Amino acid sequence: MFLMSVTSCIDKNNSIDSDFLQTTRSEKSDISLSLRLPSKDDSPNLKELIYSNLGILIINDQNKIENRIFINYKDSVQRGISEAEFVMTLTGGKKIAYVLANINESSEYYDIISNAEIGSLANIDLDKSIFLPNIYDIEDGLPMSGFSLFEVTTGKYQRLEIELIRLLSKINLRFFNYIGLPITLEKINLFEITNHDIFLFPKSLFTNIFPANQTEISPVIIDFNKMLDKSEEIDTTFYINESTAKGISKRLSLKTFIKYDETLERPYLNSRYSLFNFGELKRNDFLSADIIFVDYKIRIDIESVIINNSSENDLPKNRMFYDENNTLELNNQYASEGLYIYPRLIKLSTDESMSNKDYVVELEDNSGVFKTQLLKSENNSYYVEINSDKNGVAKIKFTIAVKDDIQAERYLEYELFINKQKYE
Repeated sequence: MFLMSVTSCIDKNNSIDSDFLQTTRSEKSDISLSLRLPSKDDSPNLKELIYSNLGILIINDQNKIENRIFINYKDSVQRGISEAEFVMTLTGGKKIAYVLANINESSEYYDIISNAEIGSLANIDLDKSIFLPNIYDIEDGLPMSGFSLFEVTTGKYQRLEIELIRLLSKINLRFFNYIGLPITLEKINLFEITNHDIFLFPKSLFTNIFPANQTEISPVIIDFNKMLDKSEEIDTTFYINESTAKGISKRLSLKTFIKYDETLERPYLNSRYSLFNFGELKRNDFLSADIIFVDYKIRIDIESVIINNSSENDLPKNRMFYDENNTLELNNQYASEGLYIYPRLIKLSTDESMSNKDYVVELEDNSGVFKTQLLKSENNSYYVEINSDKNGVAKIKFTIAVKDDIQAERYLEYELFINKQKYE
């Protein structure tokens, strides 16, 4: 479909070609401009398509608007289209095409694309942004942008294709109830999500680098209050900003709040953490993950032996911190055999510890920071002994299988991140 080769404006060092947009020709040619959305999802919501409005500005080498198209789809039967094609007549020479779709009417960019006058100076500021909350309501459609640098050759019919990029990431989560009891999914928290303004175009059209901006890390909270019967599943889809995990794990994490059936003698709410296998979300990403609820939970118990061979009395006796987000902070001097980690299996519906005979534990540690080995105590409890005076960050992974459930091939995994630093 793309029959026109776009003139390159980047040299091998990624610097801007200073001659681009310096040549003007008075002759004209017809250009067929085709817009399309990338195929990120087999079944997109209509509001993820060109839904509420579409604006196109063609800027010539004098930084003036040579042509413009603006369509308001709010009252149109064509709402929710994935591609569009327009024919326009342009003078010869080098051009820039800016395309925006589904821009909120309160945005300054909406005013630019809806009221631009042909022949006027272009008012496109690449450092301008629009604010989108970290949970985005796509009532008026998911905002999108696209651009292209191209050259019109006179006397020749040409076709140009521009891809529209969705400015937010899309996440689809499916929740499965394998607990054997009805449960209510109260809410979910997604951590390490950035809340900031969104830039519609790169800082330089010759790179994909967007302007730097102050970012605020805040959790995304979604209220569900939906019941899942035994073996039932539900799913949810939401849209969030570009984000990069900042924690030690360098991965985004999810916390779910579950309440057991009210008919039980002791219904209660419990929370569980899950670590995704990705730590970065980019605009236009589509990510899908399955969350499976079972009636077991891995609990980590930690014991340590503190040494104090310093003549000073102000060396703290213990500077160990462990949070539910699977991170263990060690800021002390430990004996080489001074740290013991006990993985326990808890049955959630009864809040009781499982017998050591009922499950199997495996250990994986590829970090090379600590010397770890999985051992059994005299009462057959599994434990890990950390033997190292080294400092650093390591990840150890426990895999636990209930013996009666091995045939179902469902295993619980728990990744513990250990950050051991010398006390100063």
